[in-house]
Amino acid sequence: MLKRKVKIIENITSPHIVKTLANQDIENPIKNDNRFRIITVARLSHAKGIDNAVRAMNLLKKQGYNDIVWYVVGYGGDETIIKHLIAKYELEDSFILLGKRTNPFPFMNEADIYVQPSRYEGKAVTVGEAQILSKPVLITNYPTAASQVKNGFDGYICELSVEGIAQGIERLYLDNGLRKNLVQIVKTRITEIPMN
Repeated sequence: MLKRKVKIIENITSPHIVKTLANQDIENPIKNDNRFRIITVARLSHAKGIDNAVRAMNLLKKQGYNDIVWYVVGYGGDETIIKHLIAKYELEDSFILLGKRTNPFPFMNEADIYVQPSRYEGKAVTVGEAQILSKPVLITNYPTAASQVKNGFDGYICELSVEGIAQGIERLYLDNGLRKNLVQIVKTRITEIPMN
């Protein structure tokens, strides 16, 4: 009986607004970085897994991937912990905290892939925003991941671990065809939801 009275409304994001904001001219260090550029937009908190992202970047460096750089837009209570990890692994030049930004979209727009290293999420709005900007997305296998990304179709889901994140990035870095396929799918299905 209640089933007929309930309607699911997904997070509403305007592709037009996201794309317009993404084209704003701002000071953007990602734009002139010729390395393979990863972007994450998230609170610096335990839930978002930015500490695991730093550890994954360390693994990639140890494996010889020296032309990968990871940018993070955001701030939060774990900033000191994350900065300590960056210093511990000597990643100051390859794991870069951009801090709080009112408009994260120009940064997202210049990246090669978007990564959401979360331990748990409801539904990450930033993943959808990255898809609007035609970015291949990699998310960890948090409990609701499959409701947001169809693995291998419109995004890539990796194991929720430091090793899993590193392996997922390595897969997308090495497989240009996979990245192109993920982008092509999201380009064909992104449509703006009319607001009434």
